[in-house]
Amino acid sequence: MNYKNESIEPLRKFFKENGKEFKFQIGQSLCKEENLPGQIYLIKSGTARILTTHNGSLTTLDKIGPYSFVGVSSLLRGKSCEEVRAAEDLVVWSISDRKFQQIYTNNEEVRNCCDFYLWEAELIFFIKKYIL
Repeated sequence: MNYKNESIEPLRKFFKENGKEFKFQIGQSLCKEENLPGQIYLIKSGTARILTTHNGSLTTLDKIGPYSFVGVSSLLRGKSCEEVRAAEDLVVWSISDRKFQQIYTNNEEVRNCCDFYLWEAELIFFIKKYIL
């Protein structure tokens, strides 16, 4: 997967300039499928797993790494669609959901890049809903 997709670079720039650096250890949850996230993350280093429950056990659907976002698609939908845990020690830039909503509302460049980007979590949500 190409984690350096240039179409969402304005959002990455905002996170790098305004986000707070935060660390997660292996297995820690970044986002739960049953709750809207209070924080949105941009992975700086390390990898995380997008998970789902299949036949009663957690299954990895995708691995994401540097330059990937966690929580954006859930917040834009208004309903959580992501279960994400650290696959290794992880460093992220973090901003609050309120700050994200504020930049999304007030910055046309950021809003356009969010609206025209297909997020990994959205794609997985549709696959789970219509194929699995």
